[in-house]
Amino acid sequence: MRKIILSLLVVLFFIGFVSALDCKYRVNESYKEFGNWLYDSDGNYFGEPLILKDFVSEYMNIDGCSPVPSFKIYNQYDFPVTLSINYTLFHPRINQFYPESERQMGTEVEINPYSEKRIDSTCLDIGTNQVLEESIVYTISGDKSLILKKGDRVMQREICKLCGNEICLDDATSCNPLYDDSKCGSGICNIAGFCGYRKVVDCPNGKINCQDKTCLESSTKKVGESYSCEWECISQVGDGNICVKNADQIKKESDARNKSIAIFIVVLFIVALLSYWFIKKRGADEAGRQKDKIDGEVKELMDKKKKLQGEIEKSNDAIQEIKERLESMKGKEKKILQEKLEKEIKNRNSIAEKLKETIKKEIEAALIKYGRRYGRENIRYDKDSGYIKFVKGDEPIHRYIYRRKFNLAFGYKVHHIDNDKLNNEIWNLLSLSEEEHKKLNHARIDFGNWGSGIEQLKEQLGYGTNEKPFPEHIWRKIKEGKNER
Repeated sequence: MRKIILSLLVVLFFIGFVSALDCKYRVNESYKEFGNWLYDSDGNYFGEPLILKDFVSEYMNIDGCSPVPSFKIYNQYDFPVTLSINYTLFHPRINQFYPESERQMGTEVEINPYSEKRIDSTCLDIGTNQVLEESIVYTISGDKSLILKKGDRVMQREICKLCGNEICLDDATSCNPLYDDSKCGSGICNIAGFCGYRKVVDCPNGKINCQDKTCLESSTKKVGESYSCEWECISQVGDGNICVKNADQIKKESDARNKSIAIFIVVLFIVALLSYWFIKKRGADEAGRQKDKIDGEVKELMDKKKKLQGEIEKSNDAIQEIKERLESMKGKEKKILQEKLEKEIKNRNSIAEKLKETIKKEIEAALIKYGRRYGRENIRYDKDSGYIKFVKGDEPIHRYIYRRKFNLAFGYKVHHIDNDKLNNEIWNLLSLSEEEHKKLNHARIDFGNWGSGIEQLKEQLGYGTNEKPFPEHIWRKIKEGKNER
């Protein structure tokens, strides 16, 4: 009989030890939980909503929005879903120029079973941009038609069993055997003064009483195993109810572990450094290739434009000459000359159309070039001034580029040396006072010819002398001997 009792107590101890519950004796209770749930087309509860996670809010600056605000949706079900999802994109107020704003967004996405998809959004304005999690709603179509909506769901939960108005005492909890049987979850307060299934009086067969809770054998627990009383450990050393090695072994293992961690951190740092260098170099090389390609396209279009402008000038000269000759012509010769004039005018108009189309392409190429740097949505071409400008603030890009690199005094203009308003390379920009800029006869500059622009600055404004030297960034370009864009 004693063996049976002791066996039951050992089982009781094991169950009590592995359990992480606040109380051992529990009962089920029904309750309602309000939240978002999936319902079928008949309004019946279907299951938990899809899992929303990894919300990323991004900051947009003048260089653009990359990466974009996003979040992920995980399909925890065993069937694919097609989502029609709507949410609110929010931009908090920064100042009066960048006020608070929001936009309703929507998209459709298919997600396979036990898979996730990232929903990429966009940026509303400069500053932080984020998706409001509480605004996300969706419907599911495909194999099943489901809808996400709020409501009460009847659920079951376990609660601690009550003995009277208090939570029942767990097994091995202190009690008074004279009158506390009704306070124990088992209904038994044993003679040793602890709740249990059976009354315990002593520990037979060489076992030892452990804290008046159970009967245990000495020196049976290995390193790493849990114990109730420290004398259960073979090593006779315990820490936090776990059998441990002696102090020398602990120190030796700790030193070895610290060494391994240090080596791992060093290797990880080297790998991360090399990866960063490789990615940065590859990005820089690709950006350089793209820049050279766009610069080449702009140069080619500018040369073509210059050639067409020359042809128009020649055609205008020819038209003027024919008109002067027509004044002294009569009869058949005048008719022939008149036909020649009409033909020349038609030719000039044809060249003008080509020039117009070339200029349009040059502007588009320039917008692509500076759009890669500042964000295409942030810049525009101003037909009235011929400059590329920022949308916000209406500042010309060439002025922004110059003042970011050099000090620009109040009242000074930023002059395009080759007279091409689309060529905003730093070596083509020079600050001039308003008086100098008005004095400079731009018509005498051979359009698109940087060397011609330099010569006119020397001739008309006296640059290039000891009294009035060119700035260092212009002088470097002169020394390179590159007199053409």
